Amino acid sequence: LTFEECFRQKDPECTYPVQEGRSGMGGSHVSQIAFFCGMAPECESFGSAEALKRAKSNVEKYFAVVGILEKWNESLEVLEHYVPAFFKGATGAYKRYMKSKPKNRNTIKPKIPQYIKEQMSANFTMEMEFYQFCRQRFHKQYLAVK
Repeated sequence: LTFEECFRQKDPECTYPVQEGRSGMGGSHVSQIAFFCGMAPECESFGSAEALKRAKSNVEKYFAVVGILEKWNESLEVLEHYVPAFFKGATGAYKRYMKSKPKNRNTIKPKIPQYIKEQMSANFTMEMEFYQFCRQRFHKQYLAVK
């Protein structure tokens, strides 16, 4: 199935329905909130305000750094500064290693209808809030390093 066909069939794997209680979808592979939230029952509910609150708290308490993929080089710099025992020299090593490597490119990107994008955005409201929280925290850490 294409993603659009899957979405039209209302398959939970393609629609990510906001649910109360346990999602039955396996937790953290569906949601970054679920990953950072932990193993509490509310962490399995996709779109749960309680899971969002717990995930934010866990990031503050237990994670020195949460990197941002589209800020990969900056993430390495912050990790190198905040967790030097594991990441000392990581920025330079990565640059040397990747110097001759080809860059990944997605040349086949299917068009997704606007109505699907809007529904997905509505269902990912909590996920986007969590991402913005982590992104803002990371940005402050990056500024502190510079």
